[in-house]
Amino acid sequence: MSNTKSPEYEKAETYTRLSVPPGAPKVILPKQMDEIVSIPLGFCPLGISNYGGLQFLVAHYWSPAILAVKFSELPDGGGLELVRKDCINWVELEDGSGKVRIFPEMTPGSDGKRIQCALLSPNGEIWATRNGERDHIWRLASDHKGGWRLLSPLKVRGVGYIESMAMLDDHLLVLRSKQDGTDVWVENYDTDTLDTNNLFLTDIYHDDVVPQSPWIYGIGVKDGELYFITSISNNVIPRGIYHYDELVVPGVWGTGLVFAADGSAIVTQYNADAGPLGEPSAIVRVPAGAFLP
Repeated sequence: MSNTKSPEYEKAETYTRLSVPPGAPKVILPKQMDEIVSIPLGFCPLGISNYGGLQFLVAHYWSPAILAVKFSELPDGGGLELVRKDCINWVELEDGSGKVRIFPEMTPGSDGKRIQCALLSPNGEIWATRNGERDHIWRLASDHKGGWRLLSPLKVRGVGYIESMAMLDDHLLVLRSKQDGTDVWVENYDTDTLDTNNLFLTDIYHDDVVPQSPWIYGIGVKDGELYFITSISNNVIPRGIYHYDELVVPGVWGTGLVFAADGSAIVTQYNADAGPLGEPSAIVRVPAGAFLP
């Protein structure tokens, strides 16, 4: 892979800051806790997953990097503030020969410059996929000194592109699409075979579980049940958050979806439709009260 950066990638690197645009709020006030609140960002967030409590892992699309962010309670109580806790970008190769920016050399069909999603695994690793990935889930292990090490990848021999991932107990749920205008689906992998680096496919969910649209990037789990969010590109079904195939929060779009302990949904938004590079977008908090019964 060439070290020469295209003008487009140079421009995209201006989107690699965890920043809030000047004058934009990063605080959810007590009076806003029952409202849907959007916090603008200075970078392009794709997937999001739980990292414990009110902490979340955000896939920093263009960097690529994995950001740990947290909603901290305001000192006077009742409100929240979005703060950055950590950033994982350069990681040590397993053999100690050097460092790479999250991912090793490109695999066929993937784009080594972009990260799709990342999550905390049952064994304490971080699992990440890059844009255009089909078979590989890259494993990062903490060195317990503030750094991370890239391990050999997991193999998931499914069909289509990995759009998002979520854990349901000890099962890995993988949202996939063919990116050809056909509907997405979910694959269920058993992590009991983790020691072999080949996860066992136990089930596939289609229209009886998943909203029927090509434009669904986010999958979340709440109380053992599945939720999905449509992207800004979706024009097939109403935009929103779906509980299985039922619309429960109309009008919200996103590229990632996760749930906090209080039942609220945290949504990442990357507006990829705004030109060839998209544009920096937002993190959105959707209170539990916004969900239709």
